[in-house]
Amino acid sequence: MIDEFILPAFEHIIRQKGWEGIATLFFEKPKIASHGELATAVAMSLAKPLRRAPRSIAEEIVAELKFPENIVEVSIIDLSGRKLFKTKVSDRKVDLSHLTSGTYFIQTKNSKNEMNQQKLIKK
Repeated sequence: MIDEFILPAFEHIIRQKGWEGIATLFFEKPKIASHGELATAVAMSLAKPLRRAPRSIAEEIVAELKFPENIVEVSIIDLSGRKLFKTKVSDRKVDLSHLTSGTYFIQTKNSKNEMNQQKLIKK
């Protein structure tokens, strides 16, 4: 998943924003398992040169992330298993700004009806 979606998506956003050469892009497994399956410090590497808070940079990056072409549906599920919302993906983006801070699961369904679920931590 990192090679086919995540890395190219981040690289595209960095190029689009003109942050090439100042952004340090790498991914690693978080030291604390409850923090998810993958982490990057790209926002931290951009904070000083851009003179901005890392959180605002991270939120800007997340707002630009798009789902792959074959993703047709996205659901957000809380830790109790309750589905908070389900939406069809039309422009490859899903607005998560209404979610409060916490841990969720993001479930995607592709055009072949295959499901995938990842942990999402919103701070």
